[in-house]
Amino acid sequence: MVSAFAGGGCEDGFLGVCLFFFFLFVFLVFALRLGGGVLGVGVLGVCFFFFFLFDFVVSASRSGVERSRDMGSGGDWSFAGGRKGNPELFSRYEVLERIGEGTFGEVYKGRRKADGLIVALKETRDPQCSSREVEALMALAHPNVVQLIEYFMQGPNLVLVLEYLPTDLAQVIQESSEKPLREAEIKNWMLQILAGVAACHRASILHRDLKPSNLLVAADGSLKIADFGQARRTVSEDGTNWPPSDAGE
Repeated sequence: MVSAFAGGGCEDGFLGVCLFFFFLFVFLVFALRLGGGVLGVGVLGVCFFFFFLFDFVVSASRSGVERSRDMGSGGDWSFAGGRKGNPELFSRYEVLERIGEGTFGEVYKGRRKADGLIVALKETRDPQCSSREVEALMALAHPNVVQLIEYFMQGPNLVLVLEYLPTDLAQVIQESSEKPLREAEIKNWMLQILAGVAACHRASILHRDLKPSNLLVAADGSLKIADFGQARRTVSEDGTNWPPSDAGE
């Protein structure tokens, strides 16, 4: 019950213990003065209930402050096992904030310490999906496909370091209710989507999950296909890639 008071160093811990026993003494005296009967026990129970409630609120508040401080400093917290769980990742990147969450993982905004480059850090909870995404992105190098910068092992899973884009087409469409999209913008994005899909197919990769939220948009209007966790590499019956690399040329 003294955890909330004892979590902030030696001085806070000593003060917490003193406060705990002081309140306990006051509660007992108050109960005895009421005759120590049922009423006294009831009052003591009510006092302990409110004390537990106070302790819970203080603990939650302290935890929130400490977690926010750790996030702001790239400290030891839950993402990628924390600094202790993945020291190589945290030695190269500073984790800034969470920007997305899906069925199989979370995406955080980060900063590369070497040059200040803003990146997206994607932690997956599905080894198969993460390996598919890495395999697909390593086979692709195209202006309309998101770039994989590097990746880190996290137990059986992976943490992907991707280029950062501030929004996606789903958000753009949602905001278009207030500011309608121009015809030229729509045509431009359609051409970029087709160019990205064509690059995937030339590499014998089927994305299989194309939707507005997986089409990222940069500040300059460029569009990039992302989230290859459901992608498949296609092969023909003789074991070669399909379609052949020279198809359509």
